[in-house]
Amino acid sequence: MLSVHVVRRDFRHNWRNSASGKALDFGGCNSTALLRPIFLLTGTCESANCLRQLMCSLKYGAFGLRVMHMEHAQTVQIRLLEESDPPSIAAAFKNMGWNKPETQYQRYFQEQISGTRTCFVAIFNGQFAGYVTVNLRPAYAGFADLNIPEIQDLNVLTTYRRKGIASRLLDRAEAEVARRSGVVGIGVGLHPGYTAAQRLYVKRGYIPDARGITYRNRFVEEGASVVLDDDLVMHFTKQLPAG
Repeated sequence: MLSVHVVRRDFRHNWRNSASGKALDFGGCNSTALLRPIFLLTGTCESANCLRQLMCSLKYGAFGLRVMHMEHAQTVQIRLLEESDPPSIAAAFKNMGWNKPETQYQRYFQEQISGTRTCFVAIFNGQFAGYVTVNLRPAYAGFADLNIPEIQDLNVLTTYRRKGIASRLLDRAEAEVARRSGVVGIGVGLHPGYTAAQRLYVKRGYIPDARGITYRNRFVEEGASVVLDDDLVMHFTKQLPAG
């Protein structure tokens, strides 16, 4: 049985498919036209176009109604790092098995106050979910020499992944950079743990800066031996629209 949950400003009703074709009353709105597509499921609607018309009507708010899907009912807030955040952030990553000390976020907050870094925090349904920072004074020479701000330290708790939170954080970080620069930089690790990040950045329009790879911000010479860990990085840039 199909159930579509419809939310009005002051009440909720359920629509259920019915072979009777009887229209339901939604607060004075004649819903016969809206219900016809549902009857398609029982063979009483003439055209599949009815279903498309219904979904478009609901999507764009016709009749003062809107469909409330559970996955979309969850809210994400992106805000600046606050002084009270470091203990809860460090604890959240500790519970995930990651060692991210509270002092790291205290330093981020002090750098935010001084104007050298901005840290954005994602709150998902009232709970900390992740963060990203924008470093206005990156150590990587390829960015520092050209005054390119660098997006750094994008992290989302495993519980909240695949919900679009990383993209929301990157949107906010890129918007922040666009206020002062037409180009944004980002570094990504090269070991297999970074494959998802590599794909994400390429999809968002980042391209390699064509200066090779670095280990702890030093360029790796041809033939050199290095450890494949988090410090082995390739840097990317992206052109931004004017902020």
